[in-house]
Amino acid sequence: MSPARLSISDLHKSFSTPVLSGVNMTIKPGEVHGLIGENGAGKSTLMNILSGLLPRDRGELSLDGARYRPGNAGDALRHGIVLAAQELSLIDTLSVAENIFLRRLPARKAVIHYPELLDQAGKMMQRVGMEALDPNTPVNRVSLAQRQLTELAKALAVDSRLLILDEPTAALTEPQAQRLHELIRELAAGGASVIYISHRLKDVLEVADTISILRDGQVVDSSPAGAVTLNEMICLMSGRERGDNVAAAAPVSRGGMTLAVDGLQSGQFPQPISFECFAGEILGIGGLAGSGQAELLETIFMLKRTARGTVTRYTANERVRLRSPRQAIDLGIGFLPEDRKRQGIFAGQSIRLNLTLPGLQQHAGKSGIVRSADEHLATEQQLNQLSVKRAHADQHIELLSGGNQQKVLVSRWLHKGVDILLLNEPTRGVDIPTKHFLHDLFRELASRGRTLVIVSSEIEELMTLCHRILVLSNRKPVKMFERDAWDYNAILAAAFSEYTAGPRH
Repeated sequence: MSPARLSISDLHKSFSTPVLSGVNMTIKPGEVHGLIGENGAGKSTLMNILSGLLPRDRGELSLDGARYRPGNAGDALRHGIVLAAQELSLIDTLSVAENIFLRRLPARKAVIHYPELLDQAGKMMQRVGMEALDPNTPVNRVSLAQRQLTELAKALAVDSRLLILDEPTAALTEPQAQRLHELIRELAAGGASVIYISHRLKDVLEVADTISILRDGQVVDSSPAGAVTLNEMICLMSGRERGDNVAAAAPVSRGGMTLAVDGLQSGQFPQPISFECFAGEILGIGGLAGSGQAELLETIFMLKRTARGTVTRYTANERVRLRSPRQAIDLGIGFLPEDRKRQGIFAGQSIRLNLTLPGLQQHAGKSGIVRSADEHLATEQQLNQLSVKRAHADQHIELLSGGNQQKVLVSRWLHKGVDILLLNEPTRGVDIPTKHFLHDLFRELASRGRTLVIVSSEIEELMTLCHRILVLSNRKPVKMFERDAWDYNAILAAAFSEYTAGPRH
């Protein structure tokens, strides 16, 4: 009996908290192995370990019966493990052909031999269904689907024993996905093994021989693809039976309308999105990673352009159509980005400047000069109110812990005095006590009549905090759940719905 192509035994990995907690999995030669799980289940971390991008903490890996310990991505490639990642690794300034063969460019005396490159690239492009595209085309001039096919061609250009495909059909049409599935079956028939990760459960059921389900860093089930249904997969991913719910948010004493999104459409959102927000309410926006939640929040704040539709701010005296982030801020709307480090903090600047900058004008006299004493007093009051641990308010913000940086970013908008808070993953990357502190703060703000719109990848967090939850699936609004009529698995099923039903166009 031949050894397993890949054997994973008691694999562990932690960052600030455990991500993988004793993963066990076996993949056979010539097998297509589907891997599914909720956001944060540990799929990406597992694949990064297998492809040499992350070290494991403990546990054993073996490849065709031999011990496997990749030191880096190059080491994994030499062992025949190839990853086509969801986050595309292409270089925009290079051509499609150069990207496909970047790992082994054909050369003559250290000079790239372009006739051979274009010939080989043309064959790979035909293999994945891109034969109509000129291989000399720069990657920054091709569509998202063509980028994804280029990433696949790049992976296929390397002889592999184990090919890892992370969301390979996310941007593909139905015919393109079918062609990819045929190619995967050909590779498996030739003896290669494939790990197929996808939110499109229908695709997983169609192409996989075996399906493993990852939950909270552990494999909770591995079954032949024909032995598990969609509903069973969703229950196994969540760990809950129907009707098994977390505690819901406190009843809302809803005030007047504060914000209306009407018929919002763009290149990001093919179907119109409409909903209303009210004073004293926490509205959640949920869905799988990449379903458009972050883009929706950015569009509401006017950071992204719309093709059609409006966002209207309602106050006691007027209603105003939003047209820019500056106008949104002036009308009492604050925005917390997902990427705290790159989009939130002003690195190299003080806590005080990071906190007071949007509302600095309120500390200026008639001459326009900021009254430092007023600014310092307001800063200290805000920092104390949110229990920000710091040496002093003039230390650089990056010297604070991630949780305390997040508190400062929330304080920025409380200091400004906004009535509406758009919060993108506000508790991601913070410790548990800070998470609970922020939850209590958000409930208190809502009880005082503020409107909060919260994007979170954690369904449980949304069910704990929110009064309503809008679910997006594959960038489409699929359902608005009311507090008294929701169910964890129903929300999860809605998040998967546009990945499991109906053809792509």
